[in-house]
Amino acid sequence: MAPVPASSSGGYGDFSKSEAVAVAKPPSSALSESARVSTERASIWKGEGNSRLTSGDFAGAVDCYTRGVESAKQAGLTGKLLSQLYSNRAQAHTRLDNFAEAFEDCEAAISNDPTNGRAYWRGATAALRLDRAEEAAAMCMRGIKAVGDSAGLESLLDEARARQAEKSQQLAASEAPAEVSSTEAPEEEESSVGQELAERAASLLETYQQTEPSLRKEEDVRRSIRLFQASLQEDPANEVALIGLGDIFDDGLGGAPKDPLAARQLWLQAAKAGSQRAQMKLCVQALGLWAVSTRSAVLPGRDSGPRNQAETPHGAQSSG
Repeated sequence: MAPVPASSSGGYGDFSKSEAVAVAKPPSSALSESARVSTERASIWKGEGNSRLTSGDFAGAVDCYTRGVESAKQAGLTGKLLSQLYSNRAQAHTRLDNFAEAFEDCEAAISNDPTNGRAYWRGATAALRLDRAEEAAAMCMRGIKAVGDSAGLESLLDEARARQAEKSQQLAASEAPAEVSSTEAPEEEESSVGQELAERAASLLETYQQTEPSLRKEEDVRRSIRLFQASLQEDPANEVALIGLGDIFDDGLGGAPKDPLAARQLWLQAAKAGSQRAQMKLCVQALGLWAVSTRSAVLPGRDSGPRNQAETPHGAQSSG
């Protein structure tokens, strides 16, 4: 059979060149259907990743978010969904102490959605864990510029700058003469920024409490207070923040004013939200106050006994 001759217009047989190309390509409806399916898969993987993250299966969450990222890319997606997948995977990496991977994911999240505030917070946190204070500060400043004033980012920025100052001091000390020796931190879908702020603050407070008294840094407590307060701005009922602030005020930690009444109010707020830990704190505090009250009532009576005996002549009988 003789080959079909090309038409004079440069087509093939009875088809023009453009028609031949159109036949070779799948119809646009098929492409849009494929993209829709891939988008749905990305959303499903995100939801599954959030469930794994909430349940504590951080490695499983990383795998789910990775599958979601792949599905989103197959659909040609950019923007918020892809940004959230990267940002959530960064959180899962952080829980696994994979801070370098978390930082990279946050950069990818920001490139897809510059208004993703969680990505800036998580990226700065990862940079601090990597002891890259300069990058953490830069990430915070980028976030503040992109999303506006943020108590969480400002608190992290303060911490990053404090780390930079400490490094500068250590460097200066190391370069000093030899005789001068130097001493060596979802919605239902994902963990909220408020919770992450509170956990970071609680970690600083725990470090302070477990350090030898002579080596404690009051700045750790001041940072904890700022982070707890920032957490409560995001989530006024955050249990970790309410209990942590209460502990600081109840004991007057780190130079903070000792204020048991303020502590009680914070714990009451947490208890109203269903916190059993706060209820225990209130019970312990109440018992302590009762013991102090009882002791102050009993001791004067005990003190008056010897004085009365001393005033009565030995062997004398009382009148009446």
